[in-house]
Amino acid sequence: MVQADSLFEAAALALARFRGAEIVVGPAATFDVAVSEPVVTHAIRMARVRDWLGTGGRTPKEQATKSRLRDMLHE
Repeated sequence: MVQADSLFEAAALALARFRGAEIVVGPAATFDVAVSEPVVTHAIRMARVRDWLGTGGRTPKEQATKSRLRDMLHE
């Protein structure tokens, strides 16, 4: 379980946890992201997460989040 402000942040944090456990996740892998309040589930491919991380943020907060996640993932 991770806490995040967005779908992409949640997927990137989950990817970091998998890497920490030395589990390889390829770009075609799909993560199912479940939101607890309200209950919603999303599916997102790792290739889309990496594409999102590769772009600039629309706001200073999003830029900082992406920078933190890229550092965490060594990307």
